[in-house]
Amino acid sequence: WLVGAVYLPVDPEHPAQRLAYVLEDSGARAVLTAPGVELPEGVQARVLPLQRVGQDGPLPDTSASGPDPDSCAYLIYTSGSTGKPKGTLISHRGLGNVVQHFAEELKVTAEDSVLWLTTFAFDISALELFLPLVCGGRLVVASDEARTDGRALLGEVVAHDVGIVQATPTTWRVVADAADGRLAGRRLVCGGEPLPPALARTLAASGGSLLNVYGPSETTIWSTSGPVPADVDRVDVGRPIAGTQVFIVDPDGRELPVGVQGE
Repeated sequence: WLVGAVYLPVDPEHPAQRLAYVLEDSGARAVLTAPGVELPEGVQARVLPLQRVGQDGPLPDTSASGPDPDSCAYLIYTSGSTGKPKGTLISHRGLGNVVQHFAEELKVTAEDSVLWLTTFAFDISALELFLPLVCGGRLVVASDEARTDGRALLGEVVAHDVGIVQATPTTWRVVADAADGRLAGRRLVCGGEPLPPALARTLAASGGSLLNVYGPSETTIWSTSGPVPADVDRVDVGRPIAGTQVFIVDPDGRELPVGVQGE
């Protein structure tokens, strides 16, 4: 961003064919990577090893101005409806608005620790990354084990006194079963899948505060959010985040009346 570039997160664990397609389709000119990571054959982008950043001379002076709010902050590739990954451009304005909204809704302060749990190749990781940084808080990076084992995740949350955790219902189900009161006082964010009412009640009654969130990548991470009470019978997706509106439409894109099911 300091040099006016866009970041494109790519997971080296993804299949080589997907990586090659994403790098070619995006027109990526440079790849910033760690030692030992091999790029697919035929990739034309310049490889910039992380350990060499800053060693080839001074970085350019970028203190004069920040990026244009309407310029692209990051490019994220989703699965796509055609079978090929689909690239979505997200602006600095959109990202900044989402981070600011959740900083206020979750009441994040410089005393808070936020868990970076999601792989950076998924857009929701951007909220985990930037939320504590813009608030002066602490970012706790989850171990590889914690990313796949809910019990290990709970252990790290407790060990590092993490106050804010974002995860899918699938992950929260395992964590909730083993929580035994250890989620008390923490702020829990749940999204990425429908939240079953039974799990919502368990999490909401855990002593922590529960926020259910929803949104497609194209609208910048999350579009709606709302607190979940402990006696919930039907979980809703909440209300539009600050500075945005939500419209329910039919398959032809026409706005529907209140109470009618749509997208």
